Amino acid sequence: MTGIRTIAAAAFFMAGMLAAAPVDAQTIDAADPQTVAGFLKAEGLSVTVKKDTDGDPLIESSLGKNQGFSVFFYNCTEHQACKTLQFYAGFTDSKADAARLNDWNRTKRFGRAYIDKVGDPVVEMDITTSGGMPRSLFADNFRLWKILMSEFPEFIYPE
Repeated sequence: MTGIRTIAAAAFFMAGMLAAAPVDAQTIDAADPQTVAGFLKAEGLSVTVKKDTDGDPLIESSLGKNQGFSVFFYNCTEHQACKTLQFYAGFTDSKADAARLNDWNRTKRFGRAYIDKVGDPVVEMDITTSGGMPRSLFADNFRLWKILMSEFPEFIYPE
């Protein structure tokens, strides 16, 4: 009988440990846009979750004044179970041309830049989260996005 109690106690203990998994053990997954939205909210950002023009998930957020960005979800199955996401920010009233943005792409490893179809500079960064990405790794990627969002405007709006 003691063996059964020991096994039951161990099972109860393990269930409690799993239920109280630390935040770092949680995963962020494009298949569940609410995990991305929850991460951004935990970072203190405003978040709007909606659908893009194709019906896939879309998150709109901002890092501050004139630093709005979107999170697009890709590789979705019927507008759900997405595998990848993209941080995206477009800027207006910049004189940056394709040659200037080529300099960005040549000197920056992360954060692809280009001129969009209406002539505005854009920076974007892709992440795959298929199967879930540890929260700490997603946080590292998001820190990189914040760096890009601070450097890109300085690059396209030189004084």
